[in-house]
Amino acid sequence: MISEPRNIVEEPLIVAIGSFPPPVTGESKNLKLICDEIKGRGYDLICCNTSRGSLGSRWLLLPRRTWRYSKAWGTLIASARKRTKTVYLTSDGGPGLLFTLLAVLIARTAGFKMVLQHRTFQYVRERSRLASAVNHAIGDNGLHVFLSEGMARNYFEQYSPQRPFRVNHNFAQVAEFSRAVRRLPRKRGGPLRVGYLSNLMLEKGFDTFLEVARRAVREGLEFDFIIAGPAPGATEENLVKDAIKDLGGRLEWRGAVYGDDKMRFFRDIDIFMFPTRYHYEAQPNVVLEALAAGNYVIATDLGCVSEDLSGSGGEVVPFTQVTNPAHWVARLKPLLLDRSTLMKNRATSAQQTRESIIRASVRYHELLLRLSGAEDQQCARQDRAPNGPDANDR
Repeated sequence: MISEPRNIVEEPLIVAIGSFPPPVTGESKNLKLICDEIKGRGYDLICCNTSRGSLGSRWLLLPRRTWRYSKAWGTLIASARKRTKTVYLTSDGGPGLLFTLLAVLIARTAGFKMVLQHRTFQYVRERSRLASAVNHAIGDNGLHVFLSEGMARNYFEQYSPQRPFRVNHNFAQVAEFSRAVRRLPRKRGGPLRVGYLSNLMLEKGFDTFLEVARRAVREGLEFDFIIAGPAPGATEENLVKDAIKDLGGRLEWRGAVYGDDKMRFFRDIDIFMFPTRYHYEAQPNVVLEALAAGNYVIATDLGCVSEDLSGSGGEVVPFTQVTNPAHWVARLKPLLLDRSTLMKNRATSAQQTRESIIRASVRYHELLLRLSGAEDQQCARQDRAPNGPDANDR
């Protein structure tokens, strides 16, 4: 007796293309966390790293980036015979959108379903021809993923995509950090402590932070300042060392902090200050981590920052004032004069942040189901366009 052939279900393939550490940035760290989650669920995943590999000059590292993208394009072509396949692509910014456009065109030709993760506000804030070309090239089987409702709304106003979309807020990637950091004791007593954490690049505003510290000390304000993060070169390192000499024990540099050291940094400060002027800033993880740790946040009004702080506490500084130390000091002074209100605001912020993390985690798991191709009622639900009809009906 000859048995009937059985239908063999092919395991869905997911190809993730984007920047993985090193260097450790918000984008690279989050992509790694997402891919670790996908792997943990047992899905067939190929990761294609397009990172520059360091914080050096973008133009000097362009050949390395081009080579890595070419390998990613080769992976898409080699996977064309797979029947069920999805590409999870992190969109680049500026001239790098050309790499994104080529990846989208190759993926579409190879028959991939596409999920495009937007992680820069540069082309959302300022209309870009390359971004418009990417939007047009995605086709009807593409899904846009944004960091916030506001980001989605701005993108729709700029490009009017006839595609569905989802929101995958970075709060989802802060969930584990939030649980862990609250288990550490908070440092109490003494002067209020103002902290800064990032890669020490000028465009991330660490030089402004140092000048704010100098001005506050000159004015006799009872603040201590803690700066953390790696210096990519001698110039940045010397700027910090010179400030330490000027300020003595009022400024501390902890260098690169990870794991428990990073959590202790956030529990040792009262106020997190982030005077970034980075052109591609979208939704900085350090701002969300500071909120999750129960800190008051003052940050530049860039990307999603204003939207995130309006729902979770803190305040923004206009971009026009980002390099003005006097303006930042003026924002700090009221917090020094009214500590009880500061503590109440921090407690409210921590509670709102935990609620935001829960909402973001639900949407994040829906996205993972979509990436895997799993049939689920959560995936069948269509997200609605911002302030408008369902994106599929537009």
